[in-house]
Amino acid sequence: MIELLKTEVQIWKTLKAKDIKIYVPAIITQDDFKTITGEDFEEG
Repeated sequence: MIELLKTEVQIWKTLKAKDIKIYVPAIITQDDFKTITGEDFEEG
């Protein structure tokens, strides 16, 4: 799932970082968020 989200955010650009914030921490970790988006996770 991490690789799919990374592809959608970085290559296809169908998702933005704000779109996947809802998955932290239920599905992905904050470290996964950084791997996927290249940005640090911030609440809010």
